[in-house]
Amino acid sequence: MKKRFAFFLIVPFLCSCSGRSISNEEAYRLINNFEIKLDQVTTFSFYERKAVAATESTRSTSLYQVFFESNYMHSYIVNSVSEQWTYIKDQKIYEVSTTATGEKTYYAYWYQKELWEAKMKEAFEDVRNINYLYINRLKNEFQNQSSQTKITSHSRNESCLNQKIERINKDGKVTRSKTYDFEDSLISKIDEVDDYSTTRITFQYKVTTQEPTIPDL
Repeated sequence: MKKRFAFFLIVPFLCSCSGRSISNEEAYRLINNFEIKLDQVTTFSFYERKAVAATESTRSTSLYQVFFESNYMHSYIVNSVSEQWTYIKDQKIYEVSTTATGEKTYYAYWYQKELWEAKMKEAFEDVRNINYLYINRLKNEFQNQSSQTKITSHSRNESCLNQKIERINKDGKVTRSKTYDFEDSLISKIDEVDDYSTTRITFQYKVTTQEPTIPDL
């Protein structure tokens, strides 16, 4: 695989689970354990998903946050100048978004407990489903591994896993690689690299120094 995007990979792996090398069988056992623990999760206090994708000529960033304890949701996409907020204020639910010119538009309606709880439940299920998605992808990689796939696993403990999957062409060269990191049994980072682009997705769940910011209307 060409190294045109090596700059993207020198960012420190703050959440990396790099540790001792483990077998595919042990990695598969950890993934199954992560799924069992995920089945038992009933709440999160905070969730964030940030994705940065780059090619030789473009770069895009998207962010999605849910402050479950503060009843606040926020998201933005940099390259399309789009930003959205959903929150409760003065017994009303506000849904705010930016326009292409940067102006804000909003829709406000009276707070209803059942309606808001449904929004929070949907956001919670989205977080779990993201984790189920990557757990199932890794399980499928193990179950359908071929001579064109190389899987390398590392782990420090029972709740973390670093999984690297490489695609190999007929000449034995790596054409694409994807690395998954799990921390506290939850997906924490994904790095994807090929000859033309790089993508990094990071996830946070519990610890944050950020505070919800109500937008000016």
